[in-house]
Amino acid sequence: MRVTKTSYNELLALYNDFGKFMREKTHNVFPYRLIVLEYYTQENRSAHLSFFDSSKDGITKIILRNKKFKNLDNENIADFFELDKECVYIESDCDIDETTGITKSAFYVLLETVEPLNPILEAFVNQYNSKILERFNKRSQITATELLEAKEELFEECLNELVDFDLITILSGSQYEKRESFGSLIIVAKIECAEYKVKFIKPVEFSMVNLRLIRKILEMSDFRLSIIVHDDNIIGLGTADKLNKKVLFNGRNKWTLLMGGEEVLRFSRGEVFFDSGYDATGKLPKGILQKKYEKKFNDLVNILMRQKHGALLIITDEAQKEVRRLASLERGYEMEPVDLTENISLIKNIAQVDGAVFINRQLVCYGTGVILDGIAKRCGSNARGSRYNSSICYLDSKTTSMYVAVVFSEDETMDILYNEVEEIEQLSMLHPN
Repeated sequence: MRVTKTSYNELLALYNDFGKFMREKTHNVFPYRLIVLEYYTQENRSAHLSFFDSSKDGITKIILRNKKFKNLDNENIADFFELDKECVYIESDCDIDETTGITKSAFYVLLETVEPLNPILEAFVNQYNSKILERFNKRSQITATELLEAKEELFEECLNELVDFDLITILSGSQYEKRESFGSLIIVAKIECAEYKVKFIKPVEFSMVNLRLIRKILEMSDFRLSIIVHDDNIIGLGTADKLNKKVLFNGRNKWTLLMGGEEVLRFSRGEVFFDSGYDATGKLPKGILQKKYEKKFNDLVNILMRQKHGALLIITDEAQKEVRRLASLERGYEMEPVDLTENISLIKNIAQVDGAVFINRQLVCYGTGVILDGIAKRCGSNARGSRYNSSICYLDSKTTSMYVAVVFSEDETMDILYNEVEEIEQLSMLHPN
């Protein structure tokens, strides 16, 4: 698609807008990559290489073609650059030699899915891209404003095609006799796909019109006995194969979508989480973890992110020494070393009590329920709780060895703090700069 009167910098801004939008919606997943497709002649090669400095943003990949050619049309751009024809690529105005008709340079932005992604998220992003193409590809020219204005609408369309997003979200926020929404529903392709324990003589239409009635029926379900929905009608209550879509209602304004028995999407307090999992390793200080521990660490982080309460994790080579010091002052519980790499799910039990969990860089745990000490040397944040502010004080007191604090909040956000001699860096997982 061609965006009219657009320079390279404007295309870069357009790409960043789409990327930040998707990162906000998927919580730190940036599913696009920018590729600048540059045509150039040997004479202007140096100027182009100087202009396209990919190190400025760290996300630009430049594909150079050392040849002259006639202006390409939309049909053969994908072939020329060996691109996926279904990708969204946006063309800027070309610089053409008026005498010869040879293209000197032209710029394209390619909204190309980055690998690897959670399969569901990848399918969702591809569907989103397809909707952009469907909306605009029949037009020869569009404006950047039109493209940006459509991004929210198309995202919501994709969500509602995945599951009846609006109805399920409103249902999750509804109360029945002051009780929050807990239970489940399964969407089946065929009525006979379910095993019914209760089957209604007259199906109930699964629509906003029947919201109060559906909320009553939800009260009859639990996580094992589910509402069975077929063709936008509630057939009854029962069970079905894991291959079907299943929605778990986890309290007010919280629900989870499972497909094939795997959690793929969560909604919590107005935000959508695609469960490709949080990649926390990229936000840690360089060298804090060896490569072989990264996957286990991410598994650990994702377990703690889903706790119903907050948690605090301290990573340091001095974990055993620090736990022993604080436990001797009745400020925590020292334990025999527990290698979490052998049983990563054990962290869920260990982190149930208030206080910090201490592990070393090999993911060996030495203590839990540890109350941090430290002197307040600088301003904290009144908007944050005790875990966050006590971590700052504690890290400020550590100047001889690397300490990392991973702060998990009840609202399903996570912050990584670490000391660096006299300075603490904060890297927010959900709101990166």
